[in-house]
Amino acid sequence: MTTKTRITKHKTILSTLNEEIGEIFLTNCSNKKGIKIHHIEFKIFDDYEHYKNKGIMTKAVADYLQYCKEGNINSLIAIVKKDNIASVRVLEKNNFAKLQELEKFYIYVIDLRFEPDFTKKTIQEFQKRIF
Repeated sequence: MTTKTRITKHKTILSTLNEEIGEIFLTNCSNKKGIKIHHIEFKIFDDYEHYKNKGIMTKAVADYLQYCKEGNINSLIAIVKKDNIASVRVLEKNNFAKLQELEKFYIYVIDLRFEPDFTKKTIQEFQKRIF
């Protein structure tokens, strides 16, 4: 019996009264071993630079995490370029913990079952499940 990787995506648009200014993506993957991975991506569109650095994405991600928690999504992973300081700040302000540092990227995780004070034990458990 062969199993396939299954991927589904969910997109949320951030908007003001009359313009779309950004988006949040949630990608759900199930690999051949049945391990579920929920990957979050977010951005404010380049044409809307004036909305950056105002806490809009930090708040939007916080709200989205609550939505995930209510939908029984227990953990999320985010991969961000090291030089993307704004996204790193959004993740850290929303209690994501740095799981791994690669050459050009950081990998962050959050476990929504626990309080924000992420323990080393939780990160080690996540590493065993993912890597």
